[in-house]
Amino acid sequence: MWAFILAMIFFAMIGGAVQALMPTFAMDAYGSKSFGINYGFILAAMSVGSVIGPQLAVRLSTLLFFGVGIAILLFTALALYTSRVAVNKEIGQKIF
Repeated sequence: MWAFILAMIFFAMIGGAVQALMPTFAMDAYGSKSFGINYGFILAAMSVGSVIGPQLAVRLSTLLFFGVGIAILLFTALALYTSRVAVNKEIGQKIF
């Protein structure tokens, strides 16, 4: 029981650290011009993922779950890569 409690405390501290640093990462990546909107999209994505992810994990086989995760990851990477021109033009600097 103590090992489980210590593990949960450790994972909670990691989660808190990620949440504390995420605004800094977002501002470093996208600048401060539209920080509220950018960070809102990041939080919305995390919220949707925290609802859909466990449902997929329970309902799909392991191989299919990883396949869906990889497909979503590749689609997101492609969308970010193709949007780099518009993002760089909007903020006026080369970041990607």
